[in-house]
Amino acid sequence: MEHIDNRFISLFRSEPADELERAEDDGIQTGMIGSFPVFYRGVLPQAKGVLIVSFVSTEIIIMDIYASALEAALSGVDIISIGDRGGMLSVIQGAEDGGGRVHMVISEGMRSYEREYGWKLRRILLSGGSVISPLLLGRNEEAAKCIALSISSSMVAAAGGKRLGSSHAIIQALDAGLDVSILRSSLTEESMRTIAREGCPVVCSYSSSIALPRAIAYPSEDGSYGFHGSRFGIMRMQWD
Repeated sequence: MEHIDNRFISLFRSEPADELERAEDDGIQTGMIGSFPVFYRGVLPQAKGVLIVSFVSTEIIIMDIYASALEAALSGVDIISIGDRGGMLSVIQGAEDGGGRVHMVISEGMRSYEREYGWKLRRILLSGGSVISPLLLGRNEEAAKCIALSISSSMVAAAGGKRLGSSHAIIQALDAGLDVSILRSSLTEESMRTIAREGCPVVCSYSSSIALPRAIAYPSEDGSYGFHGSRFGIMRMQWD
C-alpha cells in the first residue's frame, strides 16, 4: 500500500490518518471540488449539472421531482442532488429511467452512507455518476450544500413545510448565481409563495425551467409518463 501524501492528509484534519489509509485501500477516492476536499466513489461530473432537490415528501412532489430528473436525464444533463436520508429515490429512479447520471452529494460521512445506503450507492454508480461527501465520518450539511451548488448551473427545487432551512437553501442558490426554479407543488407554503412573488420562476418540471427543452415527459391518467413512444412510471420503484 502506498501511503497518502501528508500534504493531502492535512486537508482532512478532522479525519484520523489511519481511517484515511483504510479508505484508500477500500477504493474511496479523494479530490478537490472548489475549495473543498472531498471523498467520493464513481466518476465526478465533467460539467455543471442541474441540482434537483426536495425538502418535503408528498406524493405530488415526488412525481414532479421524478419527472424533472427523467427530463434532465433524457436531455443528457447530469443531475446533482443533495442526499438526505440517503438521497431521494425519485431522483435516482428518474435518472435511471432516462439513461442519465446522478451525482449525490451527501452530508453524512462516506462510511456511514455505505453502511446504511449501500443499495442506493450501487444504483448511483451504475448510472455512471458518483456519491460525494466532505467527510469519512460525521456529518456536515453546510459543506455538502456548498459542494452541490459549486457543481450546479441551475436548480429545480421543491421546498416548504416545517423543514427548517428550505427557503434559505433556495436563497443561497440564488446568491451563488444559479438559475433557480421552484416546483408549483411548493406553492402551498407561504415561504415559497413569497419567493415566487419576489420573481423566482415557478415551473411544472425541469423542462419548463429552460427556454428550449429537449425532452418533455407527459403525465398520463395511469400515473406513468410518455416520451417519444417510451413509457416511464415512478410507481415502478426498483429497490435492488
